[in-house]
Amino acid sequence: MAAEEVLQTVDHYKTEIERLTKELTETTHEKIQAAEYGLVVLEEKLTLKQQYDELEAEYDSLKQELEQLKETPFANEALCGQLPAFLPEGNFMGFVCLFVCFFRTMAKSFKE
Repeated sequence: MAAEEVLQTVDHYKTEIERLTKELTETTHEKIQAAEYGLVVLEEKLTLKQQYDELEAEYDSLKQELEQLKETPFANEALCGQLPAFLPEGNFMGFVCLFVCFFRTMAKSFKE
């Protein structure tokens, strides 16, 4: 009977070792997947940060242009008529200039 008990104990330990080995493999695999996911999230964060910085720089540039335009008088209708010629097509600030000129011209005509 002692030999049978030893064999059962050995079998029990082998089974336990197999279970623990399998569990360790699964846990290691899960950790690797989590690390890979973390790297993807980090890369996405860096990309978004770069896009944010670019948009912030563009915003600051446009804000500065707008401040300069606010200081520049556009009451002269001749200058307003020339705006599309010297501003690139699709330029937001060109649109703002035309918008300001239009309303200044309209305000002037209402005063008369």
